[in-house]
Amino acid sequence: MKSCYKAGLIRVITLPDAEAAGMTFKPLAQLLAESEVVFTCLNKNVLLLGENEFAQLGAGKVLFNTSIGPGFDSAALEKWLDLPGTHFFCDTRAAAGPVAEDFFARENVRCANVSAGRTKQAFVLLSKKVLDNIRTALGE
Repeated sequence: MKSCYKAGLIRVITLPDAEAAGMTFKPLAQLLAESEVVFTCLNKNVLLLGENEFAQLGAGKVLFNTSIGPGFDSAALEKWLDLPGTHFFCDTRAAAGPVAEDFFARENVRCANVSAGRTKQAFVLLSKKVLDNIRTALGE
């Protein structure tokens, strides 16, 4: 199940609901091969793309990463970026993982250095979580 956050409400979207709305699901290899642009928005420490997946993605593609961490093998990313027409965009340097010193100077790499997760809603939710944790620790 997936959930969407909108206007302070969480809505759970089931697979039948998604398919009824016209969404389709494909195996990762097929999705990478058929997509021109791929967005990764993963939880911390989730590695989705390795050398095989970047080979399936191929040349002439664009990868955006707004995950907390890289979500891929960074060495494989750098190798993939040597292919013609490939581009990588990220919100923070941490989203690229451990890359070469000159990585961000590449013409096909762009990094905004502003976290995509620093929204007003995220700040409110994180603040609430911190306060709840303090209350729990104090036994309130």
